[in-house]
Amino acid sequence: ILILCYGLLINILEGPWKDKVRHLYPNTIDYMNFMGHFNIWMGVSCIIFTIIGSNILRNTSWIFSALFTPIILMITGLPFFGFVILGNTIDFMDPLYYAVMFGASQNILSKSTKYCLFDSTKEMAYIPLSIELKTKGKAAVEVIGLKFGKSLGAFIQSSFFILFPMASFDSVSKYLMILFIIIIFVWIINIRLLNTKYLSLLNK
Repeated sequence: ILILCYGLLINILEGPWKDKVRHLYPNTIDYMNFMGHFNIWMGVSCIIFTIIGSNILRNTSWIFSALFTPIILMITGLPFFGFVILGNTIDFMDPLYYAVMFGASQNILSKSTKYCLFDSTKEMAYIPLSIELKTKGKAAVEVIGLKFGKSLGAFIQSSFFILFPMASFDSVSKYLMILFIIIIFVWIINIRLLNTKYLSLLNK
């Protein structure tokens, strides 16, 4: 469920964000220049979180490390949707620019924490299991979880546009935000449930 939630959220956020980037940088050269800087910052962030993440894992509990990724997604994802939904009502700043920046921050930070903390805590959860459960469980999680999550996210977004041909990302963003909040809460609740089972197995 945790990996399913991650795949869903990344897909739900990526579609509207890339649409906003295209609006902010309609020129292909400007768009490519922005994406180049985006990838540079992604690399820098991954290096920083590799150093920070190992210390977090060593010095804090499993649940704290596991909660890091969904909390980062919530902190950066909600302002992104806020600027997208309220864009036409904000006069004192450029909502499109801030939507793109918060979306970029979400992409960079969520993927950095995913590689450094989410993946590590996921691997730690396999440790107390039997060899058979580790093998079968990991195969099911890795193959089905992430792929199905991303596919489901793409299906949900495409369904909006099939059912409402005149819809745009701006018009469906409020529904995507509601779905985003629900998935975040499902993710956090399941981290708490998994933590209870994980600690119980470790104690045994």
